[in-house]
Amino acid sequence: MTKKELSEVQLRILEYIQTEIQTKGLPPTIREICQMIGLSSTSSVHRHLNILEKQGYIKRDTAKSRYIEIIDQSESMNDLSLNIPVSNEFLSIDDILSHKKTAGVISIPENLVKDISDCYIYCVKNQVLPSITYKEGDLLLVIPKRSYQNSDRILFTDGHELMTGFYSHEQNGQETISVENDPDLLFKLENIIIAGRIIGHFHRF
Repeated sequence: MTKKELSEVQLRILEYIQTEIQTKGLPPTIREICQMIGLSSTSSVHRHLNILEKQGYIKRDTAKSRYIEIIDQSESMNDLSLNIPVSNEFLSIDDILSHKKTAGVISIPENLVKDISDCYIYCVKNQVLPSITYKEGDLLLVIPKRSYQNSDRILFTDGHELMTGFYSHEQNGQETISVENDPDLLFKLENIIIAGRIIGHFHRF
């Protein structure tokens, strides 16, 4: 089955889903697809999505409103790609390990990922994660870990603000995180909630 055998509307839907995942890190909702493509009802969207799924272009989980996965049509790419869960909100390590609150997946070439066990992608929002390093729409690849090495970059929250910082284990046994934007600001591990270690950063130009 080639894309030429899809209708114009189905091609537009497929391209829109791909664009939203690439630019925002999340697939669009059914209502967003309906409005963007100009369809008369959400049932029309479901009908076209069913065709795309039946023909192997997408994969869906009907239990999640935003779970639409683009299936690469290249067999060689499928063999070398990993589907990583995506979220636009902070997830604790327990949330990640229990697969809660993820909103979709993004396929990433396997050779770009070293630690793949239970990792997920956080889609950066400036109002949530203010930083000179990370920009709106950037994707952070995060792996949940409960032990770290000096200088590991960590995604965490103090309960009020989402931050990134660097782990340090002092000679006196104290474990701290120095905030990336403000190295003089230190947090003890017992006073924060950690999402995990940042192992990848996909930047939007």
